[in-house]
Amino acid sequence: MKKFNTLWMFGSSVSQPNYLVPFADSFWWLTGRYLGVNTIKNLSWAASSFDSVCHNLVSHQAEYDWKNDFFLIGVPPLERWTVVDQTEPVKKYHSIDTNTRAVSLIESPYFKNLRDISFMDDKPTVVYSDRTWTEIQALRTIFLLHNWLDSVGANYLIISLAGTFTKHIVWPPHQAVFDLCSAHDRNIIFENTYTSINFNINQPVDFKQWGWNGHHGPEGNQYYFENSILPKLKEQL
Repeated sequence: MKKFNTLWMFGSSVSQPNYLVPFADSFWWLTGRYLGVNTIKNLSWAASSFDSVCHNLVSHQAEYDWKNDFFLIGVPPLERWTVVDQTEPVKKYHSIDTNTRAVSLIESPYFKNLRDISFMDDKPTVVYSDRTWTEIQALRTIFLLHNWLDSVGANYLIISLAGTFTKHIVWPPHQAVFDLCSAHDRNIIFENTYTSINFNINQPVDFKQWGWNGHHGPEGNQYYFENSILPKLKEQL
């Protein structure tokens, strides 16, 4: 199997280093070790939206070695969006040496004066209250990511960091983008997601607060890696 130099992880709190689970027990660390990478660059922050994930992915492209890097692109809960906030400082991401486990914090200038909010915190966003339309917009973005990443020969997976995208919606606007995305083999968004694969098996560590939508500890992360991500990696590589 091909070995890679760097794993790039884009996501939210469930993939944020040391957020309720030690980074060496996380699914993305296990992925990096399986791929044989020397460095993991993790651009995951609590409450991140999919818009923020895409913005960071696009903004850092000058730093990528497309042939020797691998990308885990996480889709956070869709009920979030990115807004301008002039009081927000530059965020820092984690760069981790997988051999020594040394961690460096590096400024990400492309995310200055931006922050993420939940749809549920802002009444004017009631226009987005229909989950079907929210999913359609996300699937459209995923389709565009496929076309860009495939065109540069990227090695990647797009993974849901929450529940599954809906499969059976009889509505032409949904069917068009669903067919395009479900046919692609680099997605883990319709089944075996971070949340769905652990449902009724491994309880999140913050279950009392978030129920089954919470954050998993070592057992849930390992189960997700071994039963969802690893089979897809073996299929692709």
